[in-house]
Amino acid sequence: MKGEAIVCEGAGTCVRLRRAGLCVEYDLGAGLYSIAFGAPGPTGAGTIKQAAAAFTVDGQTTTTQADFPHLWHTDTIRDALGHGLRLTVTPTLANRPAAWSLAFSLYDTLDAVVIAAAIENRSADEIELRQVRPLVTIGDGRLALGKALRTSRLLSGTWRPCDEPPVQRVAKGLDCTAPVSFVLVDTAAPAALAAGVLAPVKSLAAFRIRLAAADPPAYALDVVQGTPVGCSAASGVSIPPGATFAPEPVVLVFGASGHDVLELYAELAAKSAGVACRPAPCGWSSWPYYQGTISEIEVLRNAEVLQAALKPYGLDTILVEAGWQRGGHVSGAPWKAGEHFPHGMAWLAGRLREHGFRAGLWIRPLEVDGLRLDPSSAFTHTTLRNEVHRLVEGGGFDALKIDFLHDDAFGRDDSFLPDNGTITALEAVHATIAAIRAGLGGTRFLIGSDITPGAGVGLVDADRNADEVAPRSWRTIKEQGVRPAAARYALHGRFWTNAPGSVVVRPPLTLGQARAWASLCALAGGMIVAGDRMASLPAERIEVLRRVLPGYGTCARPIDLFEQDYPELWHLPVEAAGERWHVVGLFNWDTTPQEIRATRKRTIELNLHRLRANEAVEGLRRPRAELEKIASTNRLVREENARIETVMTGNALGGPKLDLLEPLRTLRAASRFKNIMLHFDELGLEPAQGYLVYDFWDDRFLGLHGERLKVLVRLADCVVLAIRPATGVPQLISTNRHITQGGVDLQELRWDARAHELTGASLVVENDEYAAVIYVPHEFEFMGAEADIAGVQARHVTPSTVRLTLQSLTSKPVRWKLKFDHAEPGAPESSGSTSGRR
Repeated sequence: MKGEAIVCEGAGTCVRLRRAGLCVEYDLGAGLYSIAFGAPGPTGAGTIKQAAAAFTVDGQTTTTQADFPHLWHTDTIRDALGHGLRLTVTPTLANRPAAWSLAFSLYDTLDAVVIAAAIENRSADEIELRQVRPLVTIGDGRLALGKALRTSRLLSGTWRPCDEPPVQRVAKGLDCTAPVSFVLVDTAAPAALAAGVLAPVKSLAAFRIRLAAADPPAYALDVVQGTPVGCSAASGVSIPPGATFAPEPVVLVFGASGHDVLELYAELAAKSAGVACRPAPCGWSSWPYYQGTISEIEVLRNAEVLQAALKPYGLDTILVEAGWQRGGHVSGAPWKAGEHFPHGMAWLAGRLREHGFRAGLWIRPLEVDGLRLDPSSAFTHTTLRNEVHRLVEGGGFDALKIDFLHDDAFGRDDSFLPDNGTITALEAVHATIAAIRAGLGGTRFLIGSDITPGAGVGLVDADRNADEVAPRSWRTIKEQGVRPAAARYALHGRFWTNAPGSVVVRPPLTLGQARAWASLCALAGGMIVAGDRMASLPAERIEVLRRVLPGYGTCARPIDLFEQDYPELWHLPVEAAGERWHVVGLFNWDTTPQEIRATRKRTIELNLHRLRANEAVEGLRRPRAELEKIASTNRLVREENARIETVMTGNALGGPKLDLLEPLRTLRAASRFKNIMLHFDELGLEPAQGYLVYDFWDDRFLGLHGERLKVLVRLADCVVLAIRPATGVPQLISTNRHITQGGVDLQELRWDARAHELTGASLVVENDEYAAVIYVPHEFEFMGAEADIAGVQARHVTPSTVRLTLQSLTSKPVRWKLKFDHAEPGAPESSGSTSGRR
């Protein structure tokens, strides 16, 4: 549909804005509109029928669905999203205190509709706007998308970590509310819709999707842009006389792929906000191991190990998290070092610089001595700007992490009255972050954590997209790390740098689990932040960290995001030295026996706690052995719950509440290995005669393959492959420096067809054996290698692969050359696997 002319035409009471298969139709008499996208037919084209807008002003709700006619006009637009045409609809009545307008925009090259609503105060007094609903299906109105429930999926958890899977299968009874945006997709149709707000800094947007019909699927849709002031949802923003309030426009993006529409939505929202992303630091954080018990001595001990073990590989920043200040490990201002940092934070930052690191610091901006600050107050903003400037300038800190902003702004016990009622609560949080950004300066790095969805767009450089992961269990890694990292992958590099949580690799994680989590963090493209006590970390775990540092910067796409609770297939295109190849991560997230035991243990402990609490309420006293038997036996859990429900039914209104017990989940341990089929065409690989595949962690060549490859992945482990189209001449297929297998180290690469020479330049780390694996077709014969350092070796590992090794006493680029002779054609090469060792 791209490149088609946009046309607006009116006939009677109907006006249409259309471009090819995308059409907005507004009924001027009824005040309802419809949107159609895609050509009708078996591909699952969608429609939104009988939608209206609604506005709640001074406690009264007005809708566009009214018995008075509407006016319309068009104008050409050219903004951050491109060139297009806008249709604006307004009511004819001019004697009301609040006048609304509704605008629809189409763009020349976008398969998207932008809907913008506004309220103008035409009275002599202030009016209160509580919410705007720019799109709500009325009566029999529906969003129709796709062909079947069994292949329909909803992504609703993009912006905040949650306990439930971010992608859910659409089923009867679906009634879901998503903050800021959502994606609805029928994977078989194929048809997809992403809806979200652009540059969300004014309204607390919520998208409610409710299944209204099952065959074919149709949904009731209600988009609510709330405008609370302060922490009370019952309040609304004040609009002075003559002023207009316009919440962020809502964009609907249409396509065939859920990934495509999600990524395009993120790009449009980032453009609208004017976001410019900057390279992220690679660092070490104190929180995942020390949990607020950090001290000056421990920071310096870790710095010494990091300087020798990880700094040459790209680790450049040490972040001192909660626990450094007086008053407790998650306390706010005053930001003064506690007694466990006797020399002060400025002295510590100086010592870290002596070790060659930049220093970062954690703060809780909206709390002072247990009291919550008003985020809308100009005094708060001025104070934060000055205090942050003093902290980073005087202390010499290069990065700042801000935490608890959402909780401190909205999770309050007091019902504070803000200084300024003309800005919404979200605008207040955004202004607070802007004040911190101003105090920090433009060159330092700002990391957000627990920020209200959207409030940090354009201000924070990185945002934590998952809960902090500590190695308590494999289940923790999956639920608090993998799920949110997958759901928010499209925000990376568009809104900010994603921070998927610290790369913890210490026991009790197995080596395979450590590699899987580290690989996921590396492929997710965001900040790589180590989180272990370095002095006690085994050498094999340090080696894992070395191979994922530094961050590559680009986020892999979770190919099966809309199919798996924990995506198993991640695809990262890599470019370096004029070459392009593909890195694919295959993960086995299946349930382990240890996970089953840990889950059962937690459930029993929870049931025991609830049994004791219930006994305290009822005045009962049963033997501990009896309680333990009830807590750990599903039959007895059901009997106890039935008893509790009977007691609760008989209780008088307002009587004490008893807690039901949790049934013990029935989990089955998976087999030790899992076969994952990889189809190269699903990755969008360029057509080739064959693909050369190399396994990074097991360091083995998997051969030359055609259209697909079946890979065996160990339970709670991963396989990371480099896939390169075969060129028919000797070519580099892997390096051992980094998980991208050349993405951070390969600087030059060239094949000289006349001289039969493969030349390159690689960035070698001091005292680390650098290995490059070269595939040699059977028509060629390896003759020798040379480099501009003494420590160079090259030998055949298999008949079809040569291993080049380089070693240098200093980190520097090293130029190398491999020479070949054109041999007589021999027997066709097998596509079977061969192996080698680093």
